Amino acid sequence: MKKLIGFLLLLMVLQNINAQKYGYLNKEELYMSMPDYDSATVQIEKLRKEFENQLAAMQNELSSKTTSLNNESSNISDFLRKNRQDEINNLNIRIQLFSVKATSQLENEKSQLLQPIITRVDNAIKAVANEQGFVFVIDGGQLLYTDEKKCTNILPLVKAKLGVK
Repeated sequence: MKKLIGFLLLLMVLQNINAQKYGYLNKEELYMSMPDYDSATVQIEKLRKEFENQLAAMQNELSSKTTSLNNESSNISDFLRKNRQDEINNLNIRIQLFSVKATSQLENEKSQLLQPIITRVDNAIKAVANEQGFVFVIDGGQLLYTDEKKCTNILPLVKAKLGVK
């Protein structure tokens, strides 16, 4: 009798394991289908180009001043040479500071624009997973193999939840 009860319990546990649902989706594909994500990436790219252009202008100025000093170095006094060298050094420091600040500003802007989208997507994935009874959902962007019979692509469900086509 104990063996029969143990066997039935084991059978129930194994049946419960097989009844679990697994889901996957490609988050990158989901993001790319969202208009607000596209808009955010356009704004980020625009800011990156602005910073890049400003940095290029500063580097051109540095190059021009360095070339000028090198060409005129033998024809000017030590005082003027030292003064121009100081200007070049200060400009070089400004370029380095600008680069650091621009990178930081770009990361902050990226975070401000993308974080609400990421949060919305994560919440939609959790909601779909709970509604559909999935045990877990994985980002399938890197999956090498998925058995479609045992695992469900929830991308269409999450897109519907977000109102994205």
